[in-house]
Amino acid sequence: MRVIDLLQLLANTPRNALIFFEGSDQNWPIADFEQDIHNEQPRLLLQTVAKKPHPLKQWEFSLLLNHREYYQHYVYVNQDDQAYPLFGFRVAQNKILLG
Repeated sequence: MRVIDLLQLLANTPRNALIFFEGSDQNWPIADFEQDIHNEQPRLLLQTVAKKPHPLKQWEFSLLLNHREYYQHYVYVNQDDQAYPLFGFRVAQNKILLG
């Protein structure tokens, strides 16, 4: 999923919902991201381990990603030094669970 697609989908979610990555055993908070290039393809890696202990809210996450230079980047989640491509999300109990 590209950043521009994710931003469009997030526009209809609760603004104060917290952002998590839905793993197989638990939900990991998303608190940061970094840019990366893999096989000449720019991408954004969402970090599940970050300096900030609390997950981002939807409005914070959208504000950080809403930059023209990020729009065509593909979104990945960095979990245990593995990059997992982001395919979508679901909303449950005031949380946005990325998957």
